[in-house]
Amino acid sequence: MAPITPMNEGDYLTGETGDSYLAVSPLGNVRRGTTPNVWSAVDSETQEDVYVIKQPSADDTGKGWPRFSSEMVMHELFKDCPYIRRQVDRIPPNAPMEGGEPPRLVLEPTETTLANARDARPFTAEEIRILMTGVLMGLNEIHKRELVYAGTVAS
Repeated sequence: MAPITPMNEGDYLTGETGDSYLAVSPLGNVRRGTTPNVWSAVDSETQEDVYVIKQPSADDTGKGWPRFSSEMVMHELFKDCPYIRRQVDRIPPNAPMEGGEPPRLVLEPTETTLANARDARPFTAEEIRILMTGVLMGLNEIHKRELVYAGTVAS
């Protein structure tokens, strides 16, 4: 299988909705020798609305594709669930098996990660209650559809 074409700063991407996005910068900690697969993006026309674009890892096409395919299915299944990050759009693939562009998810951004928020300051009891209520409501939505996570934990 040929490697996936990585995303680059300034790439224009068009979603299934017809909306277009401009890749801005990679997100998260990118390990040396790897290619980022999660990027911040903006609406290509206004540069105002911010999004997160995610694709399968370019460095792990063998294992990454099944995981990413499952993630795409889960986002579609839970697109109306307010407790799970909302999928805004999908960018269809362009000959991914021949090294072309892979499918991509366009997701709503989050203000910060839970870990970064926790590191900034301790949570109040009320903030913990609100966070845990959201987590439990999300898990409830998953279990109502008779789904469970049965994977292994990486060590």
